[in-house]
Amino acid sequence: MIARFILNIYASATLSFLFSIGIIFLFSRLKKPRLLACLFLIPFLKVIWDLFSAAHSNWVYLHNLSIFSAPENSRIISVYALYHGLPGCGIHLSLLGSTWFSVGDLLHESWPVLSYCLALTIVTISCLKLIRRIFLFFKRSSETSSCAVVGFWKPKIVSSEAYFKTLSTEEQTAVISHEKAHIRWGDHLVHHFLFFFEPLFWFLPFKKRLIHQLHLCQEMACDKAAKAPLAVASALKKALTTPSAPLTLNFSSPSTKRVQALLKQPSAKASLWQRSLSFILFGTVLTFILMSQFLPF
Repeated sequence: MIARFILNIYASATLSFLFSIGIIFLFSRLKKPRLLACLFLIPFLKVIWDLFSAAHSNWVYLHNLSIFSAPENSRIISVYALYHGLPGCGIHLSLLGSTWFSVGDLLHESWPVLSYCLALTIVTISCLKLIRRIFLFFKRSSETSSCAVVGFWKPKIVSSEAYFKTLSTEEQTAVISHEKAHIRWGDHLVHHFLFFFEPLFWFLPFKKRLIHQLHLCQEMACDKAAKAPLAVASALKKALTTPSAPLTLNFSSPSTKRVQALLKQPSAKASLWQRSLSFILFGTVLTFILMSQFLPF
């Protein structure tokens, strides 16, 4: 039973994650970095949402049913759209129309030994990676080579004295405004969430690339929030070679794309209707992804 539960969770998590990436990819050319950062976070939230919102009691192995010995025409694949009138879609594999099964169930009934070995391997690697992250969490340091936000419940801004002395007064103000924007938007909470999410779902494809893009958009949004592009770009150039520590939102991360974006001609401020349209678009995409169901599959 445990092996089948693990395989169901991980198989459906992979499908949900890839589905969510496919949807947000359609909006990846949006110019608003904060909106993009929120969109890039959705696939990770989708995996957690499915884990806790699925009707686990409907899974076949809890009813002592066998998929291969079931009567003919009792195995059904359902593809649907507009779930309960809300935007969403899904795929279900069901038995007798009432209980669900997944690819993991099929694997377990076909090759039970392979199923146990695969589930044990996945869980072992996840546990080892999680233990390492917990160790890093308790060993974390507030030291930084530039300027950073550290902490979880009570975040604070810390800076290297040597780096801060190299900045002009305008640059210091811009950097502090950048870090305050991180705290205001809760980017430190997202950073901690992803820090512990990654080892548990280490097998998800494109995960690292998506996390990199999410962090980049967060940094670009905070650069913009500082309202001093030249000062931020100048301060960033002085810190580009500095490494970032775990569980810190380091000012120097993650790439030179930030400098290029800052030095471009600033665009006109978005109007009220443009901001409203962006909010409606984000809400629609979020609802569509969260209401779509692939657990189990």
